[in-house]
Amino acid sequence: FCHTYGYTPVPASVQNICRYIAFLSISFKYSSIKVYLNVVRLLHLQVGYGNPVSNHIIQQVLKGVRRTLSHEPYRRPIMTTVLLKQIRSSLNLASSVDTAVWAACLLAFYGMLRISSLFPPHPNMLVVRSARIFKWGILVSFKYSKTVQYAERQPFVVLPWGKDQELCPVTAILASWRKSGVTKLDDPLLAIRVKDNIQPLTRPIFHRSLTDTLDRLGLLGHGYSGHSLRRGGPT
Repeated sequence: FCHTYGYTPVPASVQNICRYIAFLSISFKYSSIKVYLNVVRLLHLQVGYGNPVSNHIIQQVLKGVRRTLSHEPYRRPIMTTVLLKQIRSSLNLASSVDTAVWAACLLAFYGMLRISSLFPPHPNMLVVRSARIFKWGILVSFKYSKTVQYAERQPFVVLPWGKDQELCPVTAILASWRKSGVTKLDDPLLAIRVKDNIQPLTRPIFHRSLTDTLDRLGLLGHGYSGHSLRRGGPT
């Protein structure tokens, strides 16, 4: 911004920071603008200047931007068990990919998980070893999530056997393992078989499969997505 308009970035004047805020408000939400301004704050602190963003005028400008850009947050439609059964009926459960996708759907639904938790940055962060099988069901531990990125704690979800076999997450996970042929504790928890190789189900493959399925069911235009699974779980 400063390079384009010929302003001095550090130290930045109050007027130029206000201009920067107005520039950002054209394309970004208030929350994103705050992130960008935090970088401005850090740049100044690193070279010994004070925090310019704390200036009273800048704070008043931010209040006005927040009021102007305020909006009702968009919430994805809630996935229901009825819709889940429709998705299941549309999948080819003879395929290791669709079987893994179905297991991922139920894991996200009953575990109330973000999709990012199912597809961590490294596949070895969610493997068969992450799941412990008991008589009552499965306990799945996670090394990574949106709120836990440095292993400061280990969240887990408890998945009991379901009375409805079609919607039982434990049944779905075990069926996925059988279909993909996993045999090792370090194999991916959500695995697919590609020729003779076991590979992790990736986020793009999951999204593509779920999107295609929702499209076939005529639900894609209604705003359903992977996040609908997380929202549907508490219901």
